[in-house]
Amino acid sequence: MKNFILIISLFAVSCGGTVVSNTTPDSDASANTQTAVSSVYLFASDYQSGGQLYTASLYSDGSTSLENSGLNLLGTEARIRYFNDTLYILHQGGSFNSVSTDNIQAVNPNNPNAPFSLLYQESLGNAVNPQDMLVYDGLIFVTLYNPGAQSSYVDSEGNPTDVLVLDETDFSVVAQFSFYNDLADDSNKSALPFKMLRVGTKLFVLLQDLDRPEFTVNTNGKLGVIDLESLTKLDTIQLEGQNPVDLVALPNSTHLLVASTGDLSLDSQEAGLEVVNYNTGTSSLMQSSLQLGGYITHLVQFGRDTFTVVNRYDDDFNFESQVLVLLDWEDNANFAFNTFGFDWQGDIRSIHRDGNYVWVSDRQNGSNRIQVYSWSQTNNAATLLGNGLSPVVPGVSFAGEL
Repeated sequence: MKNFILIISLFAVSCGGTVVSNTTPDSDASANTQTAVSSVYLFASDYQSGGQLYTASLYSDGSTSLENSGLNLLGTEARIRYFNDTLYILHQGGSFNSVSTDNIQAVNPNNPNAPFSLLYQESLGNAVNPQDMLVYDGLIFVTLYNPGAQSSYVDSEGNPTDVLVLDETDFSVVAQFSFYNDLADDSNKSALPFKMLRVGTKLFVLLQDLDRPEFTVNTNGKLGVIDLESLTKLDTIQLEGQNPVDLVALPNSTHLLVASTGDLSLDSQEAGLEVVNYNTGTSSLMQSSLQLGGYITHLVQFGRDTFTVVNRYDDDFNFESQVLVLLDWEDNANFAFNTFGFDWQGDIRSIHRDGNYVWVSDRQNGSNRIQVYSWSQTNNAATLLGNGLSPVVPGVSFAGEL
């Protein structure tokens, strides 16, 4: 059930293990000789068997293809990222059933002689459960959910490393950042850093700040700020929501939007969508989960419009999702939502913007599917352009160029 997958992927800690090879690769690719107008990468997993890495493409005539990369040894849980023409596969381990090597794979998906050829595979240390990564100026930044699994992962004060910085050339440790002293003083302080976002030379890090080992949601989340040029910690901003899970930057602005899930209850007043002014270090909740009708799991920025994935479930844990678009947001006192083409249907696992297109991965009546839409910022309307793509297991992480 998604309830357990979602809670575990946000809260739980990997124990490491041996990699399981892929299930039988599948492909919906056809002999389409057209040039794709949009292509993205997709990692798909059922959190129990080996994951699969796909390329999904949309063509000018509306046809689509889904090609399996054939890359083996992907483990059962991963987040994929794309930087500098390189695809990075960050092996996680949040589910009790998942098998993870807690490492980073870098592949070249565009090598004409050997597509998806391995550039390197580097271990981060058994059971550290990495959650997100960024490559900037030859350095790799990684958030660690369980840094205590490696005794060397501590900052200069001996506090656990929340953001690890490695040199991509030799993988030496360049810096280690801890937000331990900024956390709530509960029974077992853990930053539990989740996703990251770069805005110029600033790196923003979502800190869920849950009380371990039960991962109790008993305090608001925080936002860590790191300067990428000087490699120094600048600030820790107090958030209004509990258990933050995603963030985006508004263009030409000093504002971020942050989504928080709280304890996943549908009537939570302590979670939802909030705006952060990172110049002043202030934050305010725009819409709570109660007002939105469900808890937010994903945010995607499209110009000045923000795509917001809202989820809800019934007493039998049947899940459904909708996408609300925050239109051309200017300030906290003046905002409006519009419905997207996805209105309380399916169960969205991931969403991604590729240029003028929006890719959505979901489960519909127990079946996995991928759909692609165009979005008109002039008319505030979505158009379904391609569907019918069905990976064997749920697609849980997109990557590609904007």
